[in-house]
Amino acid sequence: MDNPLLAEWETPFGLPPYERIRDEDFPPALEAALREASAEIEAIASNPAPPDFANTIEALELAGATLDHVAAVFHGLASADSNPAKEAIQRDFAPRLAAHAAAVSTDPRLHARVEALWDRREALGLDEEAERVLFLWRRMFRRSGAGLGAAARKRLAEIASALAALQTRFAQNVLADERDGLLELSAEDVASLPEALRPSLAAVATAAGRAGHAVTRSRAVVIPILELCPDRGLRERVWRFWMERGLASGDNRAIAAEILKLREERAGILGYPDHATYRTEPEMAGTPAAVGALLDAVWAPAVDRCARDA
Repeated sequence: MDNPLLAEWETPFGLPPYERIRDEDFPPALEAALREASAEIEAIASNPAPPDFANTIEALELAGATLDHVAAVFHGLASADSNPAKEAIQRDFAPRLAAHAAAVSTDPRLHARVEALWDRREALGLDEEAERVLFLWRRMFRRSGAGLGAAARKRLAEIASALAALQTRFAQNVLADERDGLLELSAEDVASLPEALRPSLAAVATAAGRAGHAVTRSRAVVIPILELCPDRGLRERVWRFWMERGLASGDNRAIAAEILKLREERAGILGYPDHATYRTEPEMAGTPAAVGALLDAVWAPAVDRCARDA
C-alpha cells in the first residue's frame, strides 16, 4: 500500500487522512522526505547560475516542502496521541532532523549566495515583503554560524543534534510522568474535596485499574484541585506530586544541566556573551536587560495583587 504521508491528500481543507496513517508509515516517509530535502538544498547550493532572488531565496522558501509536511503531521500526533512507537521514532529522528537543519543553516555556499544578494539588494527591485524575507534568511545564516570556519560549523552542527536529542528526552520524561504517575487519595482526602471533583478523580483511579480516587500529573487533573480544594495540606501534596514530573521516569535535572552547557557553548562560538543574549537578539525585547526591566516593572504590582488575593 502507498504511504499516505507521501500521497496527495484529497481531503476537506487538505487535512491529513488520519484514519489511514499508521505509526510505521512515519520512518520511511521521513527518510524519503529527508533525502528529497537534501537534494533540493544541494541543487540550490551548487547552482552555477549567479544568485538571484528566484534561484536562491524563493528556492530556499520552497525547498523541503515534503519534509515540512510529513514532520508537521508527526509532531502533531506525537504531541496529541503519543505512544511508545511514536516516542521511539521521535528519539531516532529528532537529532537527524536537527542535523539536516544545521547542514542547511551552516552551508557556506548558501550563505555566500544570500550575502551576495544582500550586498546588492537595492538593485534587485524588491518590494518590502521580499526584502524582509531576504533579511530573515541572512540573519538566520549569520546566527547559525555559516560565516565561521569549518571546525566551528562542525561543532555547531554537533551541538544542534545533541540539543535535539536532549530536549526530546526531557519532553518524553515529562510526558511519561504525566501519563504514568498516580497519587491515590484516602477516604479522608476525598471527603475534603468539592463534590464536583470526585467523579473525575474516581474515573482516574478506574482507568489505572485502582479502586477509589486518584490523581495523575496531568494539568487537567491537578489544576482544579489546586483551585477548588479547601484542604491546604492536600493541595500541597498534589502540588508537590505534580512538580515531580520529569524527575520520576528520568532525572531531567541532569538533562537540563547538559542543555544549558551546550547552549552556553553555542553562544560562545557565535560570539555572544551568553545564551540569553543570543536568544533575545531577534525578539521584540532585543536584550536580556530589556526583559529584566519589564519583569522589574511588573514585579511590584504583581506582589501587591498576590497579597490582596491571599
